[in-house]
Amino acid sequence: MKILFGFLASFALQTAHAAAPVAGEGLVDLHAHVFMYEGFGVPWFGKFNGPIEVKSWKEKMGSKINPEALEKSGAQVVVVALYTHPLFRGEPRDAIRRQIFTAKQFVKAHPHWVIARSPNELEQAHAAGKKALVFSLEGAAQVLETEQDLVEFIDQEGIRIVTLYHFIDDHFGGAALMRGTGSAANPLGWFKAWKNGTRDSQGVLVNTKGMTDTGRRLAHSLIQRGVWMDLSHATDADQVELTQISEKAQLPLLYTHTALRKYLGAERGISEIQLQAVKRTGGILGIIPSEDMLQDTPSRLAPCGAGGIPALKHQVQEAGQVVGEDAVSLGSDLNAPLSFIRADCNGSQFSDYSQLGAIWNSTQRGGLNVKKFVKVWSRVHTHPNESLNKASKK
Repeated sequence: MKILFGFLASFALQTAHAAAPVAGEGLVDLHAHVFMYEGFGVPWFGKFNGPIEVKSWKEKMGSKINPEALEKSGAQVVVVALYTHPLFRGEPRDAIRRQIFTAKQFVKAHPHWVIARSPNELEQAHAAGKKALVFSLEGAAQVLETEQDLVEFIDQEGIRIVTLYHFIDDHFGGAALMRGTGSAANPLGWFKAWKNGTRDSQGVLVNTKGMTDTGRRLAHSLIQRGVWMDLSHATDADQVELTQISEKAQLPLLYTHTALRKYLGAERGISEIQLQAVKRTGGILGIIPSEDMLQDTPSRLAPCGAGGIPALKHQVQEAGQVVGEDAVSLGSDLNAPLSFIRADCNGSQFSDYSQLGAIWNSTQRGGLNVKKFVKVWSRVHTHPNESLNKASKK
């Protein structure tokens, strides 16, 4: 029986590899660290303009992407997560500038790619058969601190999505607690939660820290500038307020890279209440194709236990049943220090970004496409000042 399951899984994957994403629809990756070396620094192996460094899905600290892999991935839109490591990359703003510069150099050398600063630009590029990068920022602290920062990175450089919080509590608010050894990323937040015994309705330990006044001011400023706030790393306390702010401004919720909390067992995952809020606001979300995030997802289809493609498919489809199939995509979180997803029991097939289309096609044929992404994004970018005024008057 195990051999039969293995054969069926292998056949499905071969079929997925043969069936590239439909060009007229387009795969949207909601979160990828394409230029990680410029943001992470010395501990990271491999630059974007170099060879793929990893050989296995298990490797976490090496480049999984280069221009060739990006071209082969089938992705029509890649939301580029700009990130700066707090210890290894020196001045944070300079690290972000280096990543933006590398992206511009790539687009200059590959004219069938563009950097889309608005839904209209993305729609025009897609109609012309071009692919697009969209800039996002993961972690606002030390980057978006002043009005000058907002002018440079938002108004001029075109960052259009901001994940306000990342791993550590800061002066803007709290960071969602991770699972296992990941809890060490936010020790103070974890200790306070453990000491106070704060848990959600399913018994998952949650961070007590919510938005600060400084965080609220930044959130309103970002909305005014037409920036989409990503809730992926926000605490439950943050999310209650961010959801209220977004709903008052009639904006869709966004979780660029997440997993279902009921299986992850950590605040970092999206809860049932939060899924309902995504549905209610007409938002979208991306599921992370990583064993670290999926390994406890049950699936009777897996010939060698939980995890792998069956687990990803299970989460994509379950999330889609709540928010709508066309509201779910992948948020690859590529080049984050996470394992990739294994293809089968020996786990040797999926290792780099060139296989993203095959991974997505192995989950389903529908899902979020470029047209739907443009439509939802347009609700954020259109008349941002009007949206903010609506929020402040209610």
